Amino acid sequence: MILFRCDAGPEVGLGHLIRSSVLGVELSKITNKKITFVINSSEKIISKYLDRNYFNIIQSYTKIGTDDDFKFFKNYMQDDCLLIVDSRFVRQKDINYWSSYSYLIGINDGINKLSWPIILDYNLDAKKRNSYDLIGPKYNLINSNFFYEIEKNQGLPRVLITMGGEDPENLTSWIIKNGAKALEKFDVRVIIGAAHPDSQTVKSDISKYLPKADIIDSPPNLVDHAIWSNFAITAGGMSAYELAASGNTLIGIALEKHQVPLLKSMDEIGALDYLGEYRDITEAKLITCLGKLFDDSVKADKLRNSAKKIFPSSGSHLAAARILDLWRHKLV
Repeated sequence: MILFRCDAGPEVGLGHLIRSSVLGVELSKITNKKITFVINSSEKIISKYLDRNYFNIIQSYTKIGTDDDFKFFKNYMQDDCLLIVDSRFVRQKDINYWSSYSYLIGINDGINKLSWPIILDYNLDAKKRNSYDLIGPKYNLINSNFFYEIEKNQGLPRVLITMGGEDPENLTSWIIKNGAKALEKFDVRVIIGAAHPDSQTVKSDISKYLPKADIIDSPPNLVDHAIWSNFAITAGGMSAYELAASGNTLIGIALEKHQVPLLKSMDEIGALDYLGEYRDITEAKLITCLGKLFDDSVKADKLRNSAKKIFPSSGSHLAAARILDLWRHKLV
């Protein structure tokens, strides 16, 4: 039995679910079996991001990292099952318990310093702790459709604004209001994530400040929009890597502390222009950054090409095959 445990929504975002889904689909294709996916989320999010052709879905009413979930989830575990967990709210006692009943792998960002038996971490600053860990960009869980080859930077900038699935502080509206002077003469698409807390305010601000912009409300993924755009203003979650893979010039803003290392690591290798944490950004800083990149195609192309080199192809099949190999050897 192969089992996933992951939550999604306003509190935890969508990135964990999206990358777990990508890995789960690959595992299903390789084994030719449906994968059991236990999730605490809304039906709206589940139906958008989990394909029932690949998954048997169990909707949990308890959240990862709680004692209630601890009790609920053990009812679905079987001895020696392959269990893959993706959540920043996991506790060490959860890991210890799951490890006693399953072959456990944690999809990990290094946010919490927990001791997993095996981790999958494809961040640039990830470190390997044992010979079983799946570490580095080659194991990335980016949808393969983001790697579609297309001519970029043809004509004027096409700008995508996406602050992830939840955007709890509504930075999207702030960017629209404060960046309008630099953005109004270009084609702009604004993504409103499925877990955004105030989509109506975003739509109202777009109507007022960027009336020609296209509004994309709750898309199931960013693929079509990432391929369309050649510039993107993004937060530091899964979206930043997806946009890098699809060949965009990136401007990064950290919504939360745990996004800072990801964005800084991309900035340090010249793959992104990092503006800082959202509380520290001013209108002048945003306008200046946009203006410089729009006016300097050489710098824009350099950022774009460096970003694309990080992830030359999807690593989901490689990760799935490696995980199955480790698990099957354990069962022998």
